[in-house]
Amino acid sequence: MSFLYNIAEVSPDLENLILGPFELPQQLLDLCVKFKQLQYLELRGVPFSESTTDTILSGIGSLEHLKEFILEERKESPVDFAVCHPPASGGSLASPS
Repeated sequence: MSFLYNIAEVSPDLENLILGPFELPQQLLDLCVKFKQLQYLELRGVPFSESTTDTILSGIGSLEHLKEFILEERKESPVDFAVCHPPASGGSLASPS
């Protein structure tokens, strides 16, 4: 995790970030929102629970430049994932239909 802290200090304008496939601790997820210029974020290996998902989405929703967000659950069977694209006019993230 210290590697990502260093990147946040050295390259705060990072635009693309992919983390996983391993269980992502809350501290690591909180660190992702420090990259305010992110346009693409992919989180693999996130254990889904209502509280975890709410926390992730509220933090990710603050990233104004985010164009694509992929949240992938870690499980033994085939992988489920969600791809979200923010609306062109800004606002909150929405899943594609």
